[in-house]
This record gives sequence, C-alpha cells and structure tokens, in this order.
Amino acid sequence: MIDLANVSFLLPLTLLNKFIFSRLLKRSFYLSLTDGIDCTLFCLVAFWVDKFEIYASEELDFPLLGDKVDNVAEVKLMRRIIFDIRGDIFRMDYLLASITALLWFRCIILLRLTDYFGPLIEMIFAMILIFSRFILLYVLGLLTFSSIAALTLTTNPHFADIFQALRTFLEASLGDFDLH
Repeated sequence: MIDLANVSFLLPLTLLNKFIFSRLLKRSFYLSLTDGIDCTLFCLVAFWVDKFEIYASEELDFPLLGDKVDNVAEVKLMRRIIFDIRGDIFRMDYLLASITALLWFRCIILLRLTDYFGPLIEMIFAMILIFSRFILLYVLGLLTFSSIAALTLTTNPHFADIFQALRTFLEASLGDFDLH
C-alpha cells in the first residue's frame, strides 16, 4: 500500500516536470488524457492511503489476539476492515475498484504504442467516438420528440408529461411499441 502511494506521488511530479520543461524550451504546454488520469489516480490513492492510515491508527473496540499482536498496524487495519464489511459500512471497495479501473485504462493507453495492440485499440477508440456522436444525436432526437409530444398529445396517458413521453419514445425506438 505504501509502494502504491509512493508511485502515485510521482504522477503529479511528471506533470510538473512536463510544465517546467515546456516553459524552459519555449514550447506549448498541453494536458493529455493520460495527465488527467494520472491526477485523478493521485487524488484517489492519496484519499485511499489516508483512510487506511486512519484505520490502522484507531484503537480497537475489544482485544482479540492479545495486546502485542493487536497493536500491530496491519492487524488493526484488517480487523477494522472486517468489522466494517460485516456491518455493511465499508465503502473503500468502490474506491479500490475505481483506482483499478483507472490503472487498467492507463495500461490500455500505453498499449496503444505497441505494434501489435496499437491499431486495434485505435479502432476501438474511433468506434467509441462514432458511437458517442450517435448517442448524442439519439438523445437530442428523443428529447425533441418527447417535448413536442408532451405539449401536443396531453390527452394520451403515454404522453402526459415529458418523462412519460421520453419513456414511450425510448421503448418505441428499441422496438417495444403497440400499434393500437
């Protein structure tokens, strides 16, 4: 855990290094997608390490293994985590899942540089861009038709308000509609 914190501390330093050398070399400084991922990773990991340091330093409610073993930071940490998981109040798993997802996304971005995976990943990113444009136009069309139907077809219970109209048009666009 401390190694992950040390590595994540390097992420904003690389961004600062990039900024300083772009100014020294009189070149333009720009933020890339990986810079945003790195800064987000740094913030999440810093929060994660801080929370686990609090977990490891808090006193235990009741001794379990004896004073000598119970005062070890790792034992305190694991006992607090197990206690919170059993009480359904442990939410650090969502944080860990988001850190893992960002690290995998960072690895995918690095794989774009290889000859073997690079063209495949570039095709996937191009498809994602095309799909996002389609979704934008699709949502705009749904909102347009829903607002018009909510204003003009208020006697029909399927178009009583904009939310019902949006739901009706969404279901119809996905093939679930009744001609009667």
